[in-house]
Formats: sequence, structure tokens, C-alpha cells
Amino acid sequence: MFLAIRKFMRLLQPANVDLERLWSHGGPPSENGRPLLDFSTNLNPLGPPASVLRALRQGLPEIAHYPDTNSLMLTEELAKQYYGVEPTQIVIGNGVNECIHAVARSRPPGLMAIVQPTYTEYHRACLNAGHQVEHWVPEGDDFQPTPFDPGRARMVWLCNPNNPTGRLWPREQLLSWIEANPRVDFVVDESFLVFRRDGHSLISRVRGLENLIVLRSLTKLFTLPGLRLGYLVAHPDRASALRSDQPWWPIGVLSQVAGLAALKDKPFVRRTQAWLKPERNLLLYKLDAFSDHLRSVLSETNFVLVRLQRISAEMLRHRLLRHNICIRLATNRFIGLEGEYIRLAVRTRKENEQLLTALQIVLKKS
Repeated sequence: MFLAIRKFMRLLQPANVDLERLWSHGGPPSENGRPLLDFSTNLNPLGPPASVLRALRQGLPEIAHYPDTNSLMLTEELAKQYYGVEPTQIVIGNGVNECIHAVARSRPPGLMAIVQPTYTEYHRACLNAGHQVEHWVPEGDDFQPTPFDPGRARMVWLCNPNNPTGRLWPREQLLSWIEANPRVDFVVDESFLVFRRDGHSLISRVRGLENLIVLRSLTKLFTLPGLRLGYLVAHPDRASALRSDQPWWPIGVLSQVAGLAALKDKPFVRRTQAWLKPERNLLLYKLDAFSDHLRSVLSETNFVLVRLQRISAEMLRHRLLRHNICIRLATNRFIGLEGEYIRLAVRTRKENEQLLTALQIVLKKS
């Protein structure tokens, strides 16, 4: 059963926030030595691509040399072949997290606004850079965000599609909001937008909007979390300032090799984009059979946020571990989630069926 729709935002005053829980991420690959089927991390189950693994094997001798500190080949591939922007607008980082922290440090301490519930690293980066933080959350159970008055905030952070809710901002609505607030920086994390084939990205508008910074990750689509590879796209002047704050060699030579091979493997990208929508929709449809216990939020990307009824998230996690399945606990791990929640990655048809079979067994006990 999908959750009801209401559309406006409210300023949240979170109390007794457990920062240690907020900074937690996905689950372990094993439990007491046995491998787990991991639904806790929102990575592409089709990767890493064979082309990337082949390039890494061939590139191993390059570890005897220093990498290109500007990642020129990677930057030019992104600029010319993907986005039609200038290479000077792109800043490569050691994972999108490094980019997040660099952006947070780029402004003197002030007030930041974060659209919640969302990826907790925005909050962490802002606090580490000495900023105060306001949290804005959508009203209603569908978590569809809408623009709000940023007030005194110097920067607004949002994820599109959002993690963990999977909700997508309408592109023109978002652009109008950014254009209407030129004194406020908008940081738009599009790490999960690469799973879609439609034109929701704001990257083509970055050059004309000095207050827009777009974050991107190669980790999710190409299943490369161990290499740490992300980037941002900004106005050339802003990108230059952010680049000057980086240390020499922000990413290693193998990350550059892998990133370049991944970007050139467009058939893999198309295959992933074709795979996701039917698998996600089928998973959502079959989760509806458990409506006495599970209520899914309608997702636009490769994971699903689920609210629990008649069972706690911790209890469900514990029971699924007995079936060698790991899920992402969301209760008390995202600001603005009130109730018991989990997040499920969309995996292959066979793996999703394993999850559904296990859910059928464990929910009978509740």
C-alpha cells in the first residue's frame, strides 16, 4: 500500500539527535563469517562492469607512477562526452563525500538548510565546517519535497532523487526556486539520477547559475565503493576555488583508470537503466502483499523506503539475518523519519525473490 500525498514543507526542530547513529551507513558483507545478501547498500547489482575490471588489471603497472593531479582525461570525458560543459567546471574528488565536505568548507560559518530526511553526510560536513543547520521536512507520508523560503540560510542542500525516500524533485520547479534565490547557494546531489534515462539533471544549467553546485558519484551506478570516486559540477569560478582547496592527487591512478573505463562503457549504463524500472516496480508491487506490516514510499530510483507496522525495524533485521539477508535500518538514522523504517535496495530478480520469500516467513510471526 502506497502512502498518502500532501505537499508542503515545515521547519523541524530535532531533539536529542543521536549523531553516532546518524553517521552510520550500510551493513556488513558478512555475519559471523557467513556471506549476506546485502539489501542495505544502494549499489548497482549488475556491476562492476567487466570493462572496468579489465582496465584495472591492465592499469596495475601504473601504480609505480604518480597520478595526474588534475585527472585531465577523466575530466574531459565527463565534460565533453557526457554533459557538454567545460572541463573547468568539473572538480574530481575522492568520493562524493570529499566534494560534500569541500563545499561545506567553502563558505564561512553561517546558517545552512538541509531538506530532510536525507543523506546524513551533508549535516556532518556542515557541522564540521562550523555552520548552524536548519532541517526542512515534507509534510505527509509520501515525503515529496517542495520549495520553501530559505530565509537567512546561505546554502540549501538536497538530494535528487533523494536518499532514503527515493523521491524526485520536478526539474522546472527546482530551477525556478534556485533562480528566485540568487543569494543562496543550492547544492543538488544527483548521485542516484544516473539510474534514470530522462532529462532531470541540472548540470546543463550550472554555467548560467553561479549559485548552483551539482554533485555526482560513480560509486552507485558502477558499483565502485572501494575506489572512492565522485565529482561536482559548478560555475567555472566556483569550481576553480573549490579545486584550489584540494590536496595534490585527490584520487589515485587506479581510480582514474576505472572511472575512464566506466564512463566509456555506455552499453552498461543503458543496460542498467533498462533493468531498474521494471525490477523496482515489480518489487514495489510484491511488497504490497505485506501491507499489514509494510508500507512502501513510491521510489524513483534503485532503493525503496518502507515504513513498518506491528514489527520494529530492529526485530525485522534480526529475523532476516537468520535468512542471510541484510537490510538498512532507517529508524533514528535519518532526521525527519518518525516511526519504524527500513530501506531496501533493488537487486536482481532472483535476489528480490529471495527477500520476498524471507519476508513471507518472518512476518508470519508478527
